[in-house]
Amino acid sequence: MQTSRSFTVPANGQPWQLPLASGRTLTQPVPAADGTGLVLDGVGAFPGASFSAVVIQVDGAPQSDRLALRARYPFAAAAGADAVVDWYQRRMDAAGRDVQRDGQVLNGRTRDGQDWTLVLADREGGGSTGELRVRGTQLAL
Repeated sequence: MQTSRSFTVPANGQPWQLPLASGRTLTQPVPAADGTGLVLDGVGAFPGASFSAVVIQVDGAPQSDRLALRARYPFAAAAGADAVVDWYQRRMDAAGRDVQRDGQVLNGRTRDGQDWTLVLADREGGGSTGELRVRGTQLAL
């Protein structure tokens, strides 16, 4: 039977850990509120972005030897959505990463095979909100 567990973790810069039945521990990096510690293929968080929490979802069957991990990193920025997407696209291009852009959405894959999506939207009154979604992490236990 497939199970799914979701955890909301404060953005405090401390790694999140989940003890597993196998005796191993699943660890996921968690950025600080200012984005310190969030690095995607050498590209850090947008300057001045603020993070409040990370949502981590773990999927897998209890007797399976593999788990899938997905993480969502919501954030706010003082800059508009187009400026934030432009910034990430330039840095990913400079890092040699292939990204696809559709308006205020970027899609890519990390060097180690994790698919990711960056979604931005302008905020009423100025600035933007965004979410980095990293998925497809397969963990052999």
